[in-house]
Amino acid sequence: MENTNECLNLTYEEAVRRLEEIAALVERPDRPLDKVLEDLKEAVRLMEYCRRLLKESEDSLDRIIRPES
Repeated sequence: MENTNECLNLTYEEAVRRLEEIAALVERPDRPLDKVLEDLKEAVRLMEYCRRLLKESEDSLDRIIRPES
């Protein structure tokens, strides 16, 4: 995954699954450092994307629960 725009094609669940895959990759002792750094950069982008999706969902729920009067 090269950039944040590619995240837009993922569901929240897919992004979390990819984060789990990355976690497993970076734990491998045979993983080259440059690859680990790339993995961690991707993980940061995915976490930001997931946070944004969660915030949007929370905002939607707030509007449903507390509609403006």
